[in-house]
Amino acid sequence: MTHVMKEENAVKSEALHWFVTLHSKEATEQDRQAAAHWLAKDPAHRAEFEALGDVWRALDDVKDLPAPVFRRPVSASRRAFLSSGLAAGFAAAGLGYVHHRMAAPVLQETGIGEIRSAQLSGGTAVDLDAGTALAAEDHGGGWLRLRQGRARFRVAENASPLHLKAGHVSLQAGAGAYQLHLWKHALAVSVQEGEARLAHPHAGNLKIGRHQQVLLEGHHWGACQQWSPQTGNAWMSGRFIFEDQPLGRVLDDLGRYRHGKVIVMEQALLQLPVSGVFATHRPEDVLAAIEATLPVRRYALTDYLVVLRAA
Repeated sequence: MTHVMKEENAVKSEALHWFVTLHSKEATEQDRQAAAHWLAKDPAHRAEFEALGDVWRALDDVKDLPAPVFRRPVSASRRAFLSSGLAAGFAAAGLGYVHHRMAAPVLQETGIGEIRSAQLSGGTAVDLDAGTALAAEDHGGGWLRLRQGRARFRVAENASPLHLKAGHVSLQAGAGAYQLHLWKHALAVSVQEGEARLAHPHAGNLKIGRHQQVLLEGHHWGACQQWSPQTGNAWMSGRFIFEDQPLGRVLDDLGRYRHGKVIVMEQALLQLPVSGVFATHRPEDVLAAIEATLPVRRYALTDYLVVLRAA
């Protein structure tokens, strides 16, 4: 680590320390003066401190913060305790992984880092990625709904046809293997074997076949692409494989394998392309690679809260 990097890390650490103490009720006037002196000493100090304020204000789940107060510098052990306390506060505010129960009956769901296979009625088997929820459609009729995450459906030759919804997309298919990958703002439908008929109220109808994939963003179908089962099913063998995947989607996937929250301060960063192969049980490696290869700086405020900003 260079001398400059060490100095930057020291400033970030001190800024975090003062930001934590800012919301403490134990300060004296002497403490406030000491903190004010540190902020005024170097513009970089205030810049790092204000960056933390931006993060705090971005957390919609954290409301009615106490008025800022300052406290004197503390020992390393005490600072670690404060950081742990801040992490606990975020967890109490609901910033960890929270699965919102749906009105429709949830048939299968997985937690963080959990992959599960199950047999559904009608002769269809399903493999669920981490952080995935599959429900019975509200209106019945044998329809299933992928509420979140990623799932692969394997329909046997003698099984009932697959009727599946994700977002506003409806999928109908016979015997074969089909995968749906639902992000916050996009949906990928892939066919390993068989043929899938897709419908969207605005994007229209589409049919895709063996080793094909189509992406829906907004109300528009993307061009049909070749799809590789070896790459597309890598999650089942414990691997992330990203090929020029937008950072926003990468973070969506990552969020299903790590506790806590990653906040991106500039929306433009969400479109940066990410490529690489990573182990799903080591999600922090993905964040480290993002910082190393993209114009992004990573701020690990606690074990549960990471902030990405433009470098």
